[in-house]
Amino acid sequence: RSSTVQVRIKRYSDEEVQTITVVDTAPPLFTRYPVSITVECDCDTMPVQPTILAIDNCDDTVTVTTDEQKIANGSPFDYILVWTWDAQDSVGNSVSHTASVTVQDTQAPELALTPAPTSADCDSVPVALDNYARDNCDEGVNDADVYDYVETFIPSGTCPQEYDIVRHWETYDHSAASHYVSHTQTITVTDNNAPTFLTDGAHSGCVNYDEEGDIAVFDNMESAFRSASSDDCTAEGQLSITVTGCNSTQVSQYGAFSPDCFYQDSTHKLFIRASRDDSGTDGRVYKVYADIADQCGQVTVGVFSYWVPQEVADSNSVGMTCVDPSVASTYEI
Repeated sequence: RSSTVQVRIKRYSDEEVQTITVVDTAPPLFTRYPVSITVECDCDTMPVQPTILAIDNCDDTVTVTTDEQKIANGSPFDYILVWTWDAQDSVGNSVSHTASVTVQDTQAPELALTPAPTSADCDSVPVALDNYARDNCDEGVNDADVYDYVETFIPSGTCPQEYDIVRHWETYDHSAASHYVSHTQTITVTDNNAPTFLTDGAHSGCVNYDEEGDIAVFDNMESAFRSASSDDCTAEGQLSITVTGCNSTQVSQYGAFSPDCFYQDSTHKLFIRASRDDSGTDGRVYKVYADIADQCGQVTVGVFSYWVPQEVADSNSVGMTCVDPSVASTYEI
Protein backbone atom coordinates (compact mmCIF):
# COMPACT_ATOMS: atom_id res chain seq x y z
CA ARG A 1 0.00 0.00 0.00
CA SER A 2 1.23 3.53 -0.80
CA SER A 3 -0.15 7.04 -0.57
CA THR A 4 1.03 10.45 -1.76
CA VAL A 5 0.94 13.63 0.26
CA GLN A 6 1.61 17.07 -1.24
CA VAL A 7 3.02 19.68 1.11
CA ARG A 8 3.07 23.35 0.04
CA ILE A 9 5.90 25.36 1.50
CA LYS A 10 5.74 29.13 1.15
CA ARG A 11 8.95 31.05 1.67
CA TYR A 12 8.43 34.75 1.36
CA SER A 13 7.23 35.24 -2.17
CA ASP A 14 8.23 31.84 -3.43
CA GLU A 15 6.13 28.72 -3.09
CA GLU A 16 7.43 25.12 -3.35
CA VAL A 17 5.52 21.85 -3.49
CA GLN A 18 7.01 18.68 -1.84
CA THR A 19 5.52 15.27 -2.53
CA ILE A 20 5.89 12.48 0.15
CA THR A 21 5.01 8.94 -0.90
CA VAL A 22 4.05 6.62 2.00
CA VAL A 23 4.58 2.92 1.29
CA ASP A 24 3.64 -0.19 3.45
CA THR A 25 6.33 -2.88 2.83
CA ALA A 26 6.42 -4.59 6.22
CA PRO A 27 4.54 -7.87 6.74
CA PRO A 28 2.49 -8.46 9.85
CA LEU A 29 4.02 -9.98 12.96
CA PHE A 30 2.58 -12.91 14.95
CA THR A 31 2.06 -12.28 18.61
CA ARG A 32 3.73 -15.65 19.37
CA TYR A 33 5.44 -18.49 17.51
CA PRO A 34 4.52 -21.99 18.75
CA VAL A 35 7.42 -24.46 18.68
CA SER A 36 7.38 -28.04 17.42
CA ILE A 37 6.85 -30.69 20.10
CA THR A 38 6.76 -34.49 20.52
CA VAL A 39 4.04 -36.20 22.56
CA GLU A 40 3.05 -39.74 23.53
CA CYS A 41 0.06 -41.17 21.74
CA ASP A 42 -1.88 -41.57 24.97
CA CYS A 43 -1.55 -37.93 25.88
CA ASP A 44 -4.69 -37.14 27.85
CA THR A 45 -4.60 -33.57 26.60
CA MET A 46 -3.56 -34.07 23.00
CA PRO A 47 -2.62 -30.54 21.88
CA VAL A 48 -4.84 -28.72 19.47
CA GLN A 49 -3.71 -26.03 17.12
CA PRO A 50 -3.59 -22.85 19.17
CA THR A 51 -5.05 -19.55 18.12
CA ILE A 52 -2.46 -16.85 17.56
CA LEU A 53 -2.92 -13.24 16.53
CA ALA A 54 -0.99 -10.98 14.19
CA ILE A 55 -0.28 -7.28 14.35
CA ASP A 56 0.66 -4.90 11.59
CA ASN A 57 2.42 -1.56 11.52
CA CYS A 58 -0.32 -0.04 9.42
CA ASP A 59 -3.46 -2.17 9.54
CA ASP A 60 -5.43 -2.19 12.73
CA THR A 61 -6.76 -5.71 12.10
CA VAL A 62 -5.00 -8.60 10.43
CA THR A 63 -6.75 -11.88 9.61
CA VAL A 64 -4.92 -15.12 10.43
CA THR A 65 -5.79 -18.35 8.60
CA THR A 66 -4.80 -21.80 9.82
CA ASP A 67 -4.24 -25.25 8.35
CA GLU A 68 -3.57 -28.71 9.84
CA GLN A 69 -2.18 -31.68 7.94
CA LYS A 70 -1.82 -35.21 9.37
CA ILE A 71 1.09 -37.22 8.00
CA ALA A 72 1.21 -40.97 8.64
CA ASN A 73 4.40 -42.19 10.27
CA GLY A 74 4.20 -45.96 10.39
CA SER A 75 1.06 -46.79 12.36
CA PRO A 76 -2.25 -45.33 13.56
CA PHE A 77 -0.41 -44.35 16.74
CA ASP A 78 2.60 -42.74 15.07
CA TYR A 79 1.97 -39.64 12.97
CA ILE A 80 2.87 -35.97 12.57
CA LEU A 81 0.50 -33.02 12.79
CA VAL A 82 1.74 -30.06 10.74
CA TRP A 83 0.22 -26.74 11.77
CA THR A 84 0.44 -23.65 9.59
CA TRP A 85 -0.60 -20.06 10.32
CA ASP A 86 -0.77 -17.42 7.57
CA ALA A 87 -1.31 -13.66 8.08
CA GLN A 88 -1.64 -11.01 5.36
CA ASP A 89 -2.20 -7.29 5.58
CA SER A 90 -4.43 -5.29 3.29
CA VAL A 91 -1.70 -4.61 0.70
CA GLY A 92 -0.61 -8.24 0.43
CA ASN A 93 2.32 -8.32 2.78
CA SER A 94 2.22 -11.79 4.36
CA VAL A 95 3.90 -13.93 6.97
CA SER A 96 3.69 -17.68 7.64
CA HIS A 97 4.70 -19.89 10.55
CA THR A 98 4.80 -23.70 10.77
CA ALA A 99 5.06 -25.97 13.78
CA SER A 100 4.67 -29.74 14.07
CA VAL A 101 3.43 -32.18 16.68
CA THR A 102 5.13 -35.58 16.43
CA VAL A 103 2.84 -38.18 17.99
CA GLN A 104 4.54 -41.46 18.81
CA ASP A 105 4.01 -44.73 20.69
CA THR A 106 7.09 -45.53 22.77
CA GLN A 107 5.60 -47.77 25.46
CA ALA A 108 5.19 -51.55 25.35
CA PRO A 109 1.92 -53.22 26.38
CA GLU A 110 1.47 -54.66 29.87
CA LEU A 111 0.04 -58.01 30.92
CA ALA A 112 -2.61 -57.87 33.62
CA LEU A 113 -1.11 -60.85 35.47
CA THR A 114 2.51 -61.88 36.02
CA PRO A 115 2.19 -65.03 38.14
CA ALA A 116 5.34 -66.16 39.94
CA PRO A 117 6.87 -69.64 39.63
CA THR A 118 5.17 -72.09 41.97
CA SER A 119 4.88 -75.74 42.94
CA ALA A 120 1.75 -77.85 43.03
CA ASP A 121 0.68 -81.36 43.86
CA CYS A 122 -0.41 -83.37 40.86
CA ASP A 123 -4.07 -83.32 41.94
CA SER A 124 -4.24 -79.57 42.54
CA VAL A 125 -2.59 -77.89 39.56
CA PRO A 126 -3.85 -74.30 39.31
CA VAL A 127 -5.79 -73.50 36.17
CA ALA A 128 -4.43 -70.93 33.78
CA LEU A 129 -6.30 -67.67 34.25
CA ASP A 130 -7.26 -65.35 31.44
CA ASN A 131 -4.31 -62.99 31.22
CA TYR A 132 -5.37 -59.93 29.29
CA ALA A 133 -2.99 -57.32 27.96
CA ARG A 134 -3.45 -53.55 28.01
CA ASP A 135 -1.69 -50.74 26.21
CA ASN A 136 -1.52 -47.00 26.58
CA CYS A 137 -2.65 -46.45 22.98
CA ASP A 138 -3.59 -49.69 21.25
CA GLU A 139 -6.87 -51.38 22.20
CA GLY A 140 -6.05 -54.32 19.94
CA VAL A 141 -3.23 -55.95 21.92
CA ASN A 142 -5.49 -58.94 22.70
CA ASP A 143 -6.30 -59.55 19.04
CA ALA A 144 -5.38 -62.93 17.58
CA ASP A 145 -2.81 -61.46 15.20
CA VAL A 146 -0.56 -60.34 18.08
CA TYR A 147 -1.63 -62.10 21.30
CA ASP A 148 -0.53 -65.66 22.05
CA TYR A 149 -0.65 -68.12 24.96
CA VAL A 150 1.27 -71.39 24.96
CA GLU A 151 1.26 -74.09 27.65
CA THR A 152 4.04 -76.70 27.52
CA PHE A 153 4.39 -79.86 29.60
CA ILE A 154 7.96 -81.00 30.29
CA PRO A 155 8.70 -84.29 32.14
CA SER A 156 10.83 -83.51 35.17
CA GLY A 157 10.69 -86.52 37.51
CA THR A 158 10.77 -90.28 37.51
CA CYS A 159 7.06 -90.79 36.88
CA PRO A 160 4.32 -89.35 34.66
CA GLN A 161 2.84 -87.40 37.59
CA GLU A 162 5.97 -85.26 37.98
CA TYR A 163 6.50 -82.61 35.34
CA ASP A 164 6.86 -78.88 34.73
CA ILE A 165 4.14 -76.76 33.19
CA VAL A 166 5.56 -73.76 31.35
CA ARG A 167 2.94 -71.10 30.65
CA HIS A 168 3.94 -68.30 28.30
CA TRP A 169 1.95 -65.20 27.41
CA GLU A 170 3.05 -62.62 24.85
CA THR A 171 1.71 -59.81 22.71
CA TYR A 172 2.76 -56.87 20.57
CA ASP A 173 1.16 -53.53 20.01
CA HIS A 174 0.38 -52.25 16.52
CA SER A 175 2.78 -49.32 16.71
CA ALA A 176 5.51 -48.64 14.21
CA ALA A 177 8.02 -50.18 16.63
CA SER A 178 5.85 -53.26 17.42
CA HIS A 179 6.60 -53.07 21.14
CA TYR A 180 6.66 -56.53 22.74
CA VAL A 181 5.83 -57.87 26.19
CA SER A 182 5.91 -61.44 27.51
CA HIS A 183 5.76 -63.40 30.74
CA THR A 184 6.61 -67.01 31.54
CA GLN A 185 5.50 -68.97 34.58
CA THR A 186 6.84 -72.40 35.51
CA ILE A 187 4.77 -74.70 37.72
CA THR A 188 6.66 -77.66 39.19
CA VAL A 189 4.21 -80.53 39.61
CA THR A 190 5.02 -83.36 42.01
CA ASP A 191 3.25 -86.36 43.52
CA ASN A 192 3.52 -86.02 47.29
CA ASN A 193 0.90 -88.48 48.49
CA ALA A 194 0.93 -92.25 48.74
CA PRO A 195 -2.18 -94.21 47.76
CA THR A 196 -4.99 -94.63 50.27
CA PHE A 197 -6.28 -98.07 51.20
CA LEU A 198 -10.02 -97.94 51.77
CA THR A 199 -11.42 -100.48 54.19
CA ASP A 200 -14.28 -100.50 56.66
CA GLY A 201 -12.58 -102.99 58.97
CA ALA A 202 -14.91 -105.84 58.10
CA HIS A 203 -13.66 -109.24 56.94
CA SER A 204 -12.93 -109.37 53.22
CA GLY A 205 -14.06 -112.97 52.95
CA CYS A 206 -14.66 -116.13 54.92
CA VAL A 207 -14.02 -119.85 54.57
CA ASN A 208 -16.14 -122.69 55.93
CA TYR A 209 -14.24 -124.86 58.36
CA ASP A 210 -12.97 -128.18 57.04
CA GLU A 211 -11.94 -131.04 59.32
CA GLU A 212 -9.35 -132.27 56.82
CA GLY A 213 -7.77 -128.86 56.60
CA ASP A 214 -8.43 -128.47 52.91
CA ILE A 215 -7.67 -125.12 51.28
CA ALA A 216 -9.91 -122.38 49.91
CA VAL A 217 -8.77 -120.29 46.95
CA PHE A 218 -9.38 -116.58 46.36
CA ASP A 219 -8.67 -115.33 42.83
CA ASN A 220 -7.53 -111.95 41.48
CA MET A 221 -6.00 -110.67 44.70
CA GLU A 222 -4.17 -107.85 42.93
CA SER A 223 -7.45 -106.60 41.42
CA ALA A 224 -9.09 -106.83 44.85
CA PHE A 225 -6.39 -104.66 46.42
CA ARG A 226 -6.59 -102.17 43.54
CA SER A 227 -10.34 -101.88 43.86
CA ALA A 228 -9.95 -101.06 47.54
CA SER A 229 -7.32 -98.39 46.89
CA SER A 230 -7.32 -94.84 45.64
CA ASP A 231 -4.62 -92.38 44.65
CA ASP A 232 -4.75 -88.66 43.99
CA CYS A 233 -2.92 -88.88 40.67
CA THR A 234 -2.36 -92.49 39.62
CA ALA A 235 -5.36 -94.24 38.08
CA GLU A 236 -6.57 -97.38 39.83
CA GLY A 237 -5.46 -99.59 36.97
CA GLN A 238 -1.95 -98.16 37.17
CA LEU A 239 -1.41 -99.00 40.84
CA SER A 240 1.22 -101.65 41.46
CA ILE A 241 0.22 -104.41 43.91
CA THR A 242 2.71 -106.68 45.67
CA VAL A 243 1.24 -109.23 48.10
CA THR A 244 3.87 -109.40 50.82
CA GLY A 245 2.59 -111.73 53.51
CA CYS A 246 -0.17 -113.56 55.32
CA ASN A 247 -0.36 -114.53 58.98
CA SER A 248 -2.67 -115.49 61.80
CA THR A 249 -2.30 -115.35 65.55
CA GLN A 250 -3.24 -119.04 65.57
CA VAL A 251 -0.39 -120.04 63.24
CA SER A 252 3.30 -120.12 64.07
CA GLN A 253 5.47 -119.11 61.13
CA TYR A 254 8.94 -117.82 60.42
CA GLY A 255 8.45 -116.23 57.02
CA ALA A 256 6.02 -113.92 55.33
CA PHE A 257 3.77 -116.85 54.43
CA SER A 258 3.01 -120.27 55.89
CA PRO A 259 1.52 -123.58 54.67
CA ASP A 260 -1.78 -122.32 56.08
CA CYS A 261 -1.84 -119.11 54.06
CA PHE A 262 0.24 -118.52 50.97
CA TYR A 263 0.11 -116.58 47.69
CA GLN A 264 0.93 -117.60 44.13
CA ASP A 265 2.33 -114.67 42.15
CA SER A 266 1.93 -116.31 38.76
CA THR A 267 -1.82 -116.83 39.16
CA HIS A 268 -2.57 -114.01 41.63
CA LYS A 269 -4.33 -116.55 43.85
CA LEU A 270 -4.50 -116.63 47.63
CA PHE A 271 -4.68 -120.04 49.37
CA ILE A 272 -6.17 -120.23 52.88
CA ARG A 273 -6.40 -123.40 54.94
CA ALA A 274 -9.87 -123.95 56.34
CA SER A 275 -8.62 -124.67 59.84
CA ARG A 276 -9.23 -123.11 63.23
CA ASP A 277 -8.55 -123.85 66.85
CA ASP A 278 -11.35 -125.62 68.69
CA SER A 279 -10.49 -123.83 71.90
CA GLY A 280 -11.76 -120.43 70.80
CA THR A 281 -15.17 -119.10 69.98
CA ASP A 282 -14.23 -116.55 67.30
CA GLY A 283 -12.64 -118.90 64.82
CA ARG A 284 -9.45 -118.04 62.99
CA VAL A 285 -8.58 -114.78 61.15
CA TYR A 286 -5.88 -114.56 58.50
CA LYS A 287 -4.50 -111.18 57.56
CA VAL A 288 -3.13 -110.69 54.06
CA TYR A 289 -0.75 -107.77 53.45
CA ALA A 290 0.09 -105.98 50.21
CA ASP A 291 2.23 -103.02 49.20
CA ILE A 292 0.18 -100.63 47.07
CA ALA A 293 2.42 -98.31 45.04
CA ASP A 294 1.55 -95.43 42.77
CA GLN A 295 3.51 -94.69 39.60
CA CYS A 296 5.91 -92.46 41.53
CA GLY A 297 6.84 -95.31 43.88
CA GLN A 298 5.02 -94.06 46.96
CA VAL A 299 3.72 -96.99 48.93
CA THR A 300 0.97 -97.69 51.41
CA VAL A 301 0.15 -101.03 53.02
CA GLY A 302 -3.24 -102.62 52.52
CA VAL A 303 -4.62 -105.40 54.72
CA PHE A 304 -7.44 -107.83 53.97
CA SER A 305 -8.75 -110.21 56.60
CA TYR A 306 -10.18 -113.68 55.91
CA TRP A 307 -12.19 -115.50 58.54
CA VAL A 308 -12.70 -119.15 59.34
CA PRO A 309 -15.68 -118.83 61.70
CA GLN A 310 -16.19 -121.22 64.59
CA GLU A 311 -19.68 -122.03 63.34
CA VAL A 312 -21.53 -121.40 60.09
CA ALA A 313 -24.15 -119.58 62.08
CA ASP A 314 -21.51 -117.01 63.09
CA SER A 315 -20.97 -115.91 59.50
CA ASN A 316 -24.66 -116.01 58.71
CA SER A 317 -25.37 -113.70 61.61
CA VAL A 318 -23.25 -110.95 60.04
CA GLY A 319 -24.57 -111.53 56.54
CA MET A 320 -21.51 -113.28 55.12
CA THR A 321 -21.57 -116.33 52.86
CA CYS A 322 -18.36 -118.30 53.21
CA VAL A 323 -16.68 -120.29 50.45
CA ASP A 324 -15.93 -123.98 50.73
CA PRO A 325 -12.41 -125.34 50.42
CA SER A 326 -11.63 -126.58 46.91
CA VAL A 327 -8.01 -127.72 47.12
CA ALA A 328 -6.68 -130.73 48.98
CA SER A 329 -4.89 -130.09 52.21
CA THR A 330 -1.67 -131.51 50.79
CA TYR A 331 -1.42 -128.86 48.06
CA GLU A 332 1.64 -126.65 48.16
CA ILE A 333 3.57 -124.35 45.79
